[in-house]
Amino acid sequence: MGSYTPSGSGGSHHLEVLFNARDGERLYGLGQHQHGKLDQKGAVIDLVQRNTEVVIPFLLSSLGYGFLWNHPGTGRAELGTVIHRTLDAFFRRFPQGMPDNAEEQLLDIGREQFGPILSRPGAWAFWWPRFRRIANWLVNQERIRRADTIESHSECEGSWTLPARGGPFTITAKADRIDRLAAGGFLLVDYKTGGVPPPKQVQAGFAPQLPLEGAILRGGGFNGFSGSPAALEYWRLSGGDPAGERCPIDAGDPGELIDRVVARVAALIDRFDDPATPYLAVPSPRWAPRYSDYRHLERLAESEAEE
Repeated sequence: MGSYTPSGSGGSHHLEVLFNARDGERLYGLGQHQHGKLDQKGAVIDLVQRNTEVVIPFLLSSLGYGFLWNHPGTGRAELGTVIHRTLDAFFRRFPQGMPDNAEEQLLDIGREQFGPILSRPGAWAFWWPRFRRIANWLVNQERIRRADTIESHSECEGSWTLPARGGPFTITAKADRIDRLAAGGFLLVDYKTGGVPPPKQVQAGFAPQLPLEGAILRGGGFNGFSGSPAALEYWRLSGGDPAGERCPIDAGDPGELIDRVVARVAALIDRFDDPATPYLAVPSPRWAPRYSDYRHLERLAESEAEE
């Protein structure tokens, strides 16, 4: 989505392009910068040449498309995760009870987090209506769930170390949200503003994020609390129709799934601790992504790559 807005006399104007990146998508390019990131997702980059900042106004997606900002004016690329930051601020403010005006509070936090982005007509028209629908859906969910929830923890960093023949192997994660449940145990939630991994992919261990977060929680790796996960859920927050959707990935007891994923990860660690183990270009063709960041390096025949 784009917009063109005259911004004063003398022919000056404001150009803007908005797009909704997918979960798991990586964004590369925009030149040489000092923030130390390869994946630019989440960064704010001024498209201005400076002493150690070299701007190349081309952005390449891991999904196989790119953007060329073909314009001589000063620009800015904002590749943030505003909705995640907004929900983090909301649940840090209200980890237990919820005020009567919770939706209004969430919208106020959203305005703070979106900041000057909302002063742009394109962003206001595209993002804000979606966020309003997400806020309404989320608050309605919370009003139903809060009676069964003791407290919510947001953006929790954790780690867990597995013994391995090549030395200890540490898994790290940041959980979008962990709810301590009144009935005992915890609910682990991963927010998705785009697509959600299919259940078969999760069960087969090819989308291991939530099960591994469950293992870290079970092993006491999240600072300040530990226990048994009672449920693992993706919450799809698209702002469309429906605005939100809860997507459980287990049948009520995630312990078996967590054990299976941990065993698979441990086997992979052991396998690749052997220096003779080759790194295959397409280790599992069934679950290979449609686009690969490394396809140009794989040196596979076209027919072999398409199998």
